[in-house]
Amino acid sequence: MISTIDSSTKNQVKVGEKLIYILDKSEDHENARIVACLFRALLTGELEYDDFLRGCRAVQSVMTADLWQFIADEKERWSIHDRAATDLLGAGLFEFDELQIRVEDEWDHKSGDKYRVEGGELSMYITQVGRKLREILRSQPQASNSKSK
Repeated sequence: MISTIDSSTKNQVKVGEKLIYILDKSEDHENARIVACLFRALLTGELEYDDFLRGCRAVQSVMTADLWQFIADEKERWSIHDRAATDLLGAGLFEFDELQIRVEDEWDHKSGDKYRVEGGELSMYITQVGRKLREILRSQPQASNSKSK
């Protein structure tokens, strides 16, 4: 990545301007620190440029405490009823899982229904960018993270 940036003035301006815009949108020092971690991952090849931009956008669009909770959590699937997960969905860290509904044509004498329906619970799973953010940020010291309560 460094050689790509060094290869032309156009690339230097592109990356430099993008960094300024991203840092300008950072709400506090913690967001800026996370962006720096992601930029380092970009330079070392752990992140592609587009995933770096997606990760920065995600960091800027969620509360820092929710982001650190997501990073620390081990869950791969989250319920739609989890408030923090719905915020992370909007940040691009989750996608909806395929909705599974099964209908069986059988008479249920107890309920009087002709059909039995199972499933229908909406859940979400972590996106590729979410996985990369977890991987990168888990390796960072969290002494100054904003786990504010």
